[in-house]
Amino acid sequence: MEEEIKKLLIKYATARIDIMNHGAEDNTVFIVRSNNMDANVLYPPWFNRKDGQGLVIECSSGMIDFEIKCVNDGTLDIMFKGIDCRDKNGNRFPIHIDYTNLKINDKKIIDKNTLVWHDEPYKYTKKVKNGEIIKIYAEWKPFNNWISEYDNNLSNTKKRLDFIEKKVKQIPKLSYTSFGSDALGGKLTYRNWLPVKPSITLLEDIDGYCETIWFTRYLKHKFSDVDFKLNFFGPFGEHNTLTSPMQGKKIFFSFEDINLRSDELLDEMRKKYDVYALDYVDFSMGYDFVDNPKYLRFPYWFISIFRPDITDEDIERLIDKWNSLNYPKTDDVVNVSSHDVWKVRTYVANDVEKFTDIVYGGRWRNNTSELWDKYNNNKQVFISKFKFNLCAENLLDDAYVTEKIFNSISANCVPLYAGGGNYLEPEVLNPKFILRWSDDMSDDNSDVIELFKNLLTDEKSYLEFKDQNPMLDTSKKYIINKFKELEKHFERLIYD
Repeated sequence: MEEEIKKLLIKYATARIDIMNHGAEDNTVFIVRSNNMDANVLYPPWFNRKDGQGLVIECSSGMIDFEIKCVNDGTLDIMFKGIDCRDKNGNRFPIHIDYTNLKINDKKIIDKNTLVWHDEPYKYTKKVKNGEIIKIYAEWKPFNNWISEYDNNLSNTKKRLDFIEKKVKQIPKLSYTSFGSDALGGKLTYRNWLPVKPSITLLEDIDGYCETIWFTRYLKHKFSDVDFKLNFFGPFGEHNTLTSPMQGKKIFFSFEDINLRSDELLDEMRKKYDVYALDYVDFSMGYDFVDNPKYLRFPYWFISIFRPDITDEDIERLIDKWNSLNYPKTDDVVNVSSHDVWKVRTYVANDVEKFTDIVYGGRWRNNTSELWDKYNNNKQVFISKFKFNLCAENLLDDAYVTEKIFNSISANCVPLYAGGGNYLEPEVLNPKFILRWSDDMSDDNSDVIELFKNLLTDEKSYLEFKDQNPMLDTSKKYIINKFKELEKHFERLIYD
């Protein structure tokens, strides 16, 4: 019985730490060091607020030692708690964690064991400066204070744990950890993986969600009758997990720009995964151009725009549709963004706002609730009524082109854009359709500003401009060939 109890205790030993840097809308924190291979870091959407962005870190090893870096002056809140568990009716019930040692910057902040659960956390608060590094250390045990009452009564302890186990079985999944979550009956395991569409919260069915991820659906469509084992990794988790031995091939996919970045906030990510983890994996995908037979340039816009089961004919029809759109326009300029940490959007917006107001539908600079209230958060329908869409990237680097410019095109909006450097998808996008600010923010953009001003005030000029095909004739072949290359890589992984 003691061994059975031990297994149950380990199963419910996951601690959770919520961290928020309150202040301005661009306030946030980043993990810059961690000694835990089983820790998982999430930036969930519900932690994006008007006064900052927060993160959640979960770990089940009983100890965690990491450092965060604060962006902008603010108030740092650290909540030490247990995981969020709910029954099938959505009611929370306590999974207790006993914090036995908590240190901030090597200073102990508790004098005795501290028993918490999700709704009753231990909260630590301090003022922080922009760029300040905070060291966080924690040790914990599951239910320790509670169990000490029953050291001599294992039957009662087992009864309590059996009750929790019964409750847990009513829940699809309790938490998302870097140990991985499976899909396709265990053929795929997502490890160290921030979902490429991070709409998931800790309360949802993680395994069920993994079945909906683009790569899961792609592999199900292409290789449903084949036995294989693949492990997917992203750049936002613990590097040690990626280098650990495991069953099956390893795949790394980044939907962020991680290579050759000079920004200090991304230095740790660059050091760990430059270049795209190719020293550790069997296949890697990203934005950059990397000369390696195990690498495929496959930017996120492919999986954002195209269904995983799309056919060559579907691609051709979609390009033709985008080149023939003619939505009625009632408003001038829109932007839907969650942040502008690196000030690229501010750079473009400052020029645009000299001539017209911008409707901000996202969290950044929000000045309308219409996206939610009227359009039920359907971004494409919302922006389609605007003549122009300010869709600048959040970072400026060669070939770093995301779905934003394609969202603009599919909504029949003229893009107001900065990004891509020397490679703005030249086989796909018509550069004449794009009002493009220089990637050097010190440059004179007088030509594009003058063109924008003319299109804004002269309806005939605007209609003639918008009548251009946004997608080049070569785009169909280029996109189709990319999907063929992707299939060949997976055939290599699965059949070799």
